[in-house]
Amino acid sequence: MKKYILIILCCLTSFPLWSYNVNMIVEHYSVDQGLPNNTVNCTLKDRDGFIWFGTWYGLCCFDGVKFKTFNKQEHDSDVPPRKIQRIVEDKNGYIWVKTIDRKLYVFNKVTECFHAVYDDMKNYSENIQVIKLQNTAEGDVLLLTKDKNLLLAGVDEKGQVTIKILFDSRDEINKHDYTLKHHVLCETEEYISWIGTDYKVSAVHKGAELASRPADFITSKINSGDKDSFTSFFEDGRKVWVGDRAGIFYSIDVRTGLVNRYVLSEIKGAISNLLVTPAGYVYLSVAGQGTYEYDLAERRLQKINTEMNDAMVTHAFIDQYDKIWFHENEKALIYYDPLNHTAKRFPFTMFGKITTLYSEDAGERGLFFLSPAGEAWLFDREHAEMVYINKLKQLSNDRANQQFYHLMLDNDGVLWLSSADEGVYCMNFPKKQFNLLSLSPQSAGQENYTIGVRALFQSKSGDIWVGTRWQSVYRMDRNGVTKHVFRQVTST
Repeated sequence: MKKYILIILCCLTSFPLWSYNVNMIVEHYSVDQGLPNNTVNCTLKDRDGFIWFGTWYGLCCFDGVKFKTFNKQEHDSDVPPRKIQRIVEDKNGYIWVKTIDRKLYVFNKVTECFHAVYDDMKNYSENIQVIKLQNTAEGDVLLLTKDKNLLLAGVDEKGQVTIKILFDSRDEINKHDYTLKHHVLCETEEYISWIGTDYKVSAVHKGAELASRPADFITSKINSGDKDSFTSFFEDGRKVWVGDRAGIFYSIDVRTGLVNRYVLSEIKGAISNLLVTPAGYVYLSVAGQGTYEYDLAERRLQKINTEMNDAMVTHAFIDQYDKIWFHENEKALIYYDPLNHTAKRFPFTMFGKITTLYSEDAGERGLFFLSPAGEAWLFDREHAEMVYINKLKQLSNDRANQQFYHLMLDNDGVLWLSSADEGVYCMNFPKKQFNLLSLSPQSAGQENYTIGVRALFQSKSGDIWVGTRWQSVYRMDRNGVTKHVFRQVTST
């Protein structure tokens, strides 16, 4: 007969057990509650705690109680945008707005006025349509234009839009359709930047030590003269990593300009994707060969089994639990445990592309994903399984097989899902109040006796120590799994 102990959450950490019956509180906001339109493309939580939505009928702000829509022209404002596709907040609190028809606006939250960024861009790009809008680590704004110029923008203390050009693409594009001829690694006096043919962009600020160096100090070290040589890019704040067609990869210290070159004889193809972990492991996805793990300290290379075979990896990242995730060319997500060298493939069930891949790590509560086809997932870490959020009753009752354009986990742990047709879902995931753990008798004859818990303690590592009336001490991990049992041994 099993015996049980009841552990109260105020003393110990609990871990939610996810399933298709997910413990969550869902609030649904639509035009009935004040949204201007039920097509919501993007969500943003600003530094003041307000939630902003980019909708088909304009920009909308939510204070937790009521909605306010900014789609009417005020006396000092340009015509407010509609069909909003993307919104970001810069370091000075201005909201940058990109529309589906590639127009760009800046919204001043104090004056509640829009400024159409049109004349501001004329000196920096022949085609001022913006196809990509994202933040930099410093809180500035990166703009990628239709003709593939890369611009760095912001708003100064006087409220004026400022723009710097990081790359002029006029010699690197096909004139008939403005597509890039190849990936671009470029450098200015202040930044080293990347523009991918898949429209992935990045700009990393160079260190003060390089201020007196030539503008191309770094790229001149690794440039072979072949503009088509670079195939992948990764940056971690301190270093930039670049892979090329020959299977060679480079690390670049952006503070000092120090460059290291890595040539591995086993790698014979183009590096399509690379990821570098804080522990010093490089994951290299190679066209036609698979994925490799390279230990920088030990200089050891091994091929890993990710169940992808020769499939193209378009993105990879490391989660809060040091597990590696690979995105297999809009077909699947691959979960890889580097400690146990195990992998699991989660194929998408919806196809087509209406958005980009998003991921939000909620730690103990799981990992949220949004597929390019608008399919929302929750990864249950305890069971290493996926929950299909689209199919949960709380959402499917409104519309079966909903699609979502955007997913955002705010700093309060609340998930916001922007629906293609049904407005916005606000999802809270409360922790379980109790967690029931079992202690198995450790010797014959104890089966019919109460274990009798006499003491509880949780160490800084998260391990739980349980002392019993039978002079046994159980050591369990934070999930309640017994690691060791210590008991008194009677000598004869």
